Amino acid sequence: MEVLSDGELTKLILPDQTHWILLSKEPVTVADESMKMTGTAGVIKKWNDGKVRIILMAEGKAEYGNLKAESNKPETKEGIVK
Repeated sequence: MEVLSDGELTKLILPDQTHWILLSKEPVTVADESMKMTGTAGVIKKWNDGKVRIILMAEGKAEYGNLKAESNKPETKEGIVK
């Protein structure tokens, strides 16, 4: 586990996947590797086989590679990123 972006982003590395977890009182933009998120609450999960799931828990936007999500309400988006 790593804490990034002044404590706003947590990176959890598991044997078969990596999770980036954003929790912030105020909207922020955070980035690491091929991911970027803007907002207050969201998760990006990337499996080693290329599957990616973006979960926005509040208004915001997120991307990993070519998979992108933007919403003013909670939203989940999935895809394969190569």
